Amino acid sequence: MAITTQTGAPWGISRISQRPKPTAQTFERYVYDVRAGEGVDIYVLDSGVHTAHLGFAGRARHGVDVTGTGHEDTVGRGTLLAGTAASAKHGVAKNASIIAVKVVKGNALADPGDIAEGLAWTTEQARSSGRPSVALIGACLPRNRELDERVDTAARQGLFVVVPAGDDSRDARDYSPSGASGAFTVGACDIRDARAYFSNHGPGVDVFAPGHNIPSTYIGGPNAATTGSGTAQAAAHIAGLAAYLLSITDGLTTTTVPDAITTLATRDLLTAVPAPTSNLLAFNNATT
Repeated sequence: MAITTQTGAPWGISRISQRPKPTAQTFERYVYDVRAGEGVDIYVLDSGVHTAHLGFAGRARHGVDVTGTGHEDTVGRGTLLAGTAASAKHGVAKNASIIAVKVVKGNALADPGDIAEGLAWTTEQARSSGRPSVALIGACLPRNRELDERVDTAARQGLFVVVPAGDDSRDARDYSPSGASGAFTVGACDIRDARAYFSNHGPGVDVFAPGHNIPSTYIGGPNAATTGSGTAQAAAHIAGLAAYLLSITDGLTTTTVPDAITTLATRDLLTAVPAPTSNLLAFNNATT
């Protein structure tokens, strides 16, 4: 294991590499294993990805566009999430491959049928590639049986599906795909180590990760960046963390990585987490 430190790192990736609350000296330090996602694919199911962004260093490519509107990311959210998961400056898994699965149209509205179709394509691609694969879904919608069933099917077939808990400060089980039994559902915390005021909660939330004021890659130029908030940003940290752990841990698989993430997580540190929500903050195990 070769550990390195990124200085000037975004607070979110810095936070998941430290158990205690960061100090002024450690606040912008991301400590990680240099393999960081090597050999792992992250499928980003959202508005597309600006694959030419220099932050991806040639590791991002277009997969499929199920919306019929073209591969280009005109919304920006898919690029933002991909950057948090795996870009060179803003990302957790800096060597993972990104595959853009466009399921959100230019009006930023997500259709559950499009997401289900994109996830079916992703599941087959992951199976045929033979590579460890993580699916990151950026949308949280009203409860939808078709979408939940597709998530459950994907999980049974060995795909690790990471989803946002939702941003209404309600029970995550009342939404899709966060209510699906096969989803790994992520709530958001803020820089104060508190549950983000908007984050959904409840027993369906598997873990928390940074999701408030998260800087990342964006559309509009080869070095474009912006800041976003939401449980989708938190889920992007976990998609990256899953790829990270899969690349550095002997014997870890996409079916065992959920337990690895929750086992490594820091317990009972966050504030404003209502019972019976699990109080778990993601951790990459790179520091003591």
